[in-house]
Amino acid sequence: MNIVKEIQRFNAGRDSERLAMKYRNMRSDPFVFMRASCHLFYARLPSASVLHDAPAAWACGDLHLENFGSYKGDNGQVYFDINDFDEALLAPASWDLVRCLASILVGRDKMQLAARDSDLPTVLCQTMLDGYCAALAQGKAGSVERDTAPSPVSDLLEAARSRQRGAFLDARTVGQKLGRRIRIDGGKALAAT
Repeated sequence: MNIVKEIQRFNAGRDSERLAMKYRNMRSDPFVFMRASCHLFYARLPSASVLHDAPAAWACGDLHLENFGSYKGDNGQVYFDINDFDEALLAPASWDLVRCLASILVGRDKMQLAARDSDLPTVLCQTMLDGYCAALAQGKAGSVERDTAPSPVSDLLEAARSRQRGAFLDARTVGQKLGRRIRIDGGKALAAT
């Protein structure tokens, strides 16, 4: 497989300005490259693997460290969960797990670990594996409580809990009430035709 041609084929037809930004970001760091090339990851999974024999489950499809986050639901409750589903699909239950474990190992440099913490990615992988297997065995997702969650999850939950809807909208939009428009900032939001 010619990786450059496969990336170009996969991204054919996309807006050239946004695609140039994507390619620039992909060159910046191995973890960013992994995030932006989900299709390559799955194309490289061994075809005759036990990974394909696992029972089918609804999968995020692109599970990695940065696709977890906190948010406040319409019911006012704060959640920590997966927050990106643009690659979601019915797939072997092992796929999300393998992608997330790989993201921990590829992202180890982004964690900026001290020498004394060099085994942390391995510990995180084992913790992820144990938790994922336990959730599958239980047959339902567990919950994360703000008051008992360890940092940094508790920090994310507290930030989401204390966020005011108006202030959040003001940070991402211009205008008032029914006249709001998304704030074009060149990062989170780009102008559209």
